[in-house]
Amino acid sequence: MVFVRPVEDEMQLQNLNSLSLRDMRPEFRQQFEVFRNKIFLECPTKMMNNKPVNGRMMGYLLEQYIKAINEGAVPNISTAWENVLDSEVKRLYENAMKVYKDETCLLYTSPSPRDRTRSRMPSSACKKKKKKKNKK
Repeated sequence: MVFVRPVEDEMQLQNLNSLSLRDMRPEFRQQFEVFRNKIFLECPTKMMNNKPVNGRMMGYLLEQYIKAINEGAVPNISTAWENVLDSEVKRLYENAMKVYKDETCLLYTSPSPRDRTRSRMPSSACKKKKKKKNKK
């Protein structure tokens, strides 16, 4: 697929990253939409070792390959993939811990089932969180 130039002005073309899509030529935007829809609707999900690879994972995998090449090494696919999985597990763990702490905080600061006028034992972390919310 051949795209028309996104903008006609040479200065804007030099600073294309700072432009929004709506600042670009209508012909380009139309071609871009067709291309994007083709990718999302027609391309199968990329798989590696029977696991789906999302955009973030693919980007990290490419970084691993480029790093190896720039260091004069041969990219090791299995090591790079293990690094991707380690990174993804770490990210998911951190997100899960944040949700757990937020939900646990809500549990312990909710009213007691026996005495609705008193809260359950709030932890110091929950107190700090409440102070931060009240300052906003």
